[in-house]
Formats: sequence, C-alpha cells, structure tokens
Amino acid sequence: MFLRQLRWLVAGLAVVAAVCAFPTQSKADVQILVEELNTGGTVVASQFTSGAPNLFGNVDYTFQGSHFALSGSVATTSGVASSPIASLTPSFSGITTSAFNGTNTLRITVTDNAYTQNVLSGTLTNSAGASNGLTAGSVQVDTLSRIYAGPGSPSTNQTLLLADGPTLFGPTDMASTSAPSNPTLDNQTELAIGSLPSPFAIQQVLIVTFNDAPTGQQATFGGSGGASVLPLTTAVVPAPGGLVLALIALPLIGLRRTLRKRAVV
Repeated sequence: MFLRQLRWLVAGLAVVAAVCAFPTQSKADVQILVEELNTGGTVVASQFTSGAPNLFGNVDYTFQGSHFALSGSVATTSGVASSPIASLTPSFSGITTSAFNGTNTLRITVTDNAYTQNVLSGTLTNSAGASNGLTAGSVQVDTLSRIYAGPGSPSTNQTLLLADGPTLFGPTDMASTSAPSNPTLDNQTELAIGSLPSPFAIQQVLIVTFNDAPTGQQATFGGSGGASVLPLTTAVVPAPGGLVLALIALPLIGLRRTLRKRAVV
C-alpha cells in the first residue's frame, strides 16, 4: 500500500516538473524601424516592420534606401515566459549602393513591449557589435537602451507606428564599437534597475555611421545590438489554484483507495 501511495506522490511531482519545464509561448509584436539620414539629420528613407516572433523567437526585416540595402533579424525572449532573462537582440548585414557618399547614416529602432518576466531589481545591459567589408575607413555602431511600461501606444514624435510609453529606466549610456576595432570605445554599458511591471517594454536604438569611407563603393557591412534585463531578485509567482488542488488530490485519491480496501476486509 505504501508503494502505491508513493507512486501517486511521484506522479504529482512529475506534473509539477512538466509544468515548470514546458516553455509557455505568448504572442508579442516586435517593431523595427529602419531610417536613413543625410548629413543634416533629415530622414530620407524609412521602412517599418512589425510582427510576432517565429518558433525560434525571431522577427526578420529588410530595408532598401538610397545609399544602403540591408536585411536583419531580431531575437527576443518575450514569447517564452519560462526564460528568466528578458533580452532583445537585433542584428543586420548590409551593402552600400553606388550612390553611397560616406556621410549618410542609419538609425535602427527596435521595440518589444510584451515582456512578462518578474523582476524586483536587476541590471539592464546594453551592447554593440560591428563588421566591415569596406576597402578603407571604418563602420561604427552606437547603441542605447531603455525600459518603459508596456504595452504602450504609438508615439506622436516617431515615424509610422513605433510604440512608445513612459520611460521607467534609462536610457543607458551609449555603447560603441567599430570595425576595424577601436580600443578607446566601450562596447557594453550597464544600468541598475528596480521593480518592473508586467508587461514591460525594452527598446534599443542603433546608430550606424561610416568614417573616412570611400564614396561610390559597393561593399558589405554589418552590426548587432543587445539589450537584456538580468534579474537580481524576482517576484515569487504562486502556482495556479487548479494545479495546487490537483497535486493535493493525487495522494488523497491513493489514500482513499487504501482505506476502502481495508474497510472491505
């Protein structure tokens, strides 16, 4: 009888393990705005992409401007509730066109407003990466990140329907890197943060500039960013009521069967 009750208890623990281990998926829109700016800072071309992450947690995007063409991807953990780290990781690869003048720049703004990680305090990490296929000069990528209350609403001072909201933490200090490498640049910055609501949003802005690059040259370049929230303390999430009742009932069912058999005897 004891072994049978033990089996019921083990089965209950297996249910708990299965519920905790299975990655719960939720739909969340990632928004990507790519803008090309001239030397005066005026936007001369832009393209907006919005969509839910695929099965791998990615949203792909493309851009065709006058001086640049690029494709990229954004990886997010907002759709996986079991992930303790909230991260947003954009990357891109591009090519300059024959109209490239060496002075136009790119600005990429990436937003995900559906993070539900439980955070009481932690660190917001902001990073940048770059690659360069130009025969001369360098490519520099600067990034900054912030956290705001999600889901937010379309901003009135941004192009198209880029989500926005009241800033909770940030922006971070600028992270910068270049290719070829410049040892004077710091490619990662950090910011201490406090308690976050659910949901909350992470937004990162990437600025791509070209230094002493030859004009009229078609060449490849690339870069990446990264904004992540590493919780130092997390809020305790109670188990669903139905699950608690089910786990309590499992050993009681076994005990009831045991007492019934004893009564018959």
